[in-house]
Amino acid sequence: DLRSNEAIVGLEYSPKAWLSVNLKGRRRARFNDFEHDNDVAFGASPSPGYPAFLLERDERLDEVKTRVSLRPARRVGASLSYSFEDRDYRNTTESETFTGSPGGSLLTASQRAHVVGASVTYSPVARLALHSFVNYWNTQIEAESQGSPSVVPFRGDVYSVTSGLTYSLDPKSDVSLSYSISEASYGQDNAATTVPAGTEYRWRQLRSKVNRRFSPHWLAGLEYAYFDYRDPAAGTFYDFDGHGVFVTMEWRWR
Repeated sequence: DLRSNEAIVGLEYSPKAWLSVNLKGRRRARFNDFEHDNDVAFGASPSPGYPAFLLERDERLDEVKTRVSLRPARRVGASLSYSFEDRDYRNTTESETFTGSPGGSLLTASQRAHVVGASVTYSPVARLALHSFVNYWNTQIEAESQGSPSVVPFRGDVYSVTSGLTYSLDPKSDVSLSYSISEASYGQDNAATTVPAGTEYRWRQLRSKVNRRFSPHWLAGLEYAYFDYRDPAAGTFYDFDGHGVFVTMEWRWR
């Protein structure tokens, strides 16, 4: 059985025509109750095992988001945003004789995330729009480890920058070009007790796209993308260069 409840509160305030502030808070809880009668033994019988060993899995989420939007000039727009997320996972199990687990409720994992973002758009001429986005994530996921030093919190940072432009060829066609780079630092310092895990990647993307509107309902696009991915933490095992060509077709009902 799945049960959930959610509460959202928000506020939007615009003291000036060129300034607006948005604030939103959310709390969500999900409760999963499992009533599977079939135990698969862990090697001894009778011995409670999966899937009936797991009785409940609950999730709690607390989230706060705020955003400030600015339009200091007719052709210029900007925004600043911040969000915080606090998420916990809790499992309830029955007692189990094979491993000696007493069962009961246990906080199995917790996740925290801070996200900061900024964006700027500028239209120097009527058909041209320039944009740039910057985002920063600081996250941590910590799992229950029973004190084992080989299981460390998975924490790190991600930085991402995207810049691009869109040019309107005519009322039905436009072209766009964008470049983005993101870097992550999630290397885990636990080499003394186990194999080091984590990632420290750098990912670059270059994209160009042409869109054409054939009717009020029918839109098609052709896109080329180049990808450059490097992860020093894994040597060269995950490194790749890639090229992609994408054809999109969209039909809009009105």
